Amino acid sequence: MARVLIVSYSRSGRTRRAAQLLARKLDADLDELTERANRRGARGYLSAGLAGVLGREAVLTGRRRDPSAYDLVVLATPVWSGSVSAPMRAYLRQYASLLPEVAFLVTCGGAGAEAAIGQLRALSNRDPEAQAVLTDASFNRGDLEDELLDLAGRIQSHLRVRTELPVTPSDAAPPPGM
Repeated sequence: MARVLIVSYSRSGRTRRAAQLLARKLDADLDELTERANRRGARGYLSAGLAGVLGREAVLTGRRRDPSAYDLVVLATPVWSGSVSAPMRAYLRQYASLLPEVAFLVTCGGAGAEAAIGQLRALSNRDPEAQAVLTDASFNRGDLEDELLDLAGRIQSHLRVRTELPVTPSDAAPPPGM
């Protein structure tokens, strides 16, 4: 069975909630990024927005799982002022060379998701096998479970196809007696 890791950062708790639900649907390991900076409250919100605008990286704390031990890594991040969060940016600077295949899960207030996805592509040096954007409406309408179920299904389909590739004639064993 394919191994999946979800690497997630959440300032407000929304991305964490989505990452936890997706981890349960995929039976995946979860690696929650933590940082030294305090991003709580109005001041934390403003510092997150400024970090996004300036493209700053965070100082990560805690231990990380080795992404190369997995078949696919889901990168889950909020959008900060049209950018990838500072902790995710820092993670990708440190671990991009170790990433296997990737999928993206982006949460946002409604704008900036495409720019953040472009940054995830550039920072990871990978095109995603699947991606999803969860907006405030996804959380408020109650569509979160359905959207995550759809993303999980696309990831599982990709991993299933990947592991069920047909054997080519050059890979087949020679006939007995040869």
